[in-house]
Amino acid sequence: MKRNPYERFASSDFILRDQLAVDRTILANERTLLAYIRTVLALVLAGATVIRLFEDAAANVGGWVLIGCGALVAGIGLWRTYRMNQTITAATREIEIEQQRGDAPPSRPPSWD
Repeated sequence: MKRNPYERFASSDFILRDQLAVDRTILANERTLLAYIRTVLALVLAGATVIRLFEDAAANVGGWVLIGCGALVAGIGLWRTYRMNQTITAATREIEIEQQRGDAPPSRPPSWD
């Protein structure tokens, strides 16, 4: 498994369109984290509701299982967001270094300066 999904591209092949794609990937990573948070909140609230509404032991265990699942999903979401952020940062840094050396085209057309 590749550690960086951008490894298959030569950095000199990145153009403005690719820079914008990296920006969209950053925003998608943030949206994914928010989706994980939303799922965690739903699991924790469902678990707390089950514990609060039902008095038997099975419901109590089920509620705590839901809360535990919420904590697990939170950990997975944070880990995946962190790893993707590292990958995006490494790819962006590599592009910037090659642009400074002159190996890659500028990130935007000269008319934008």
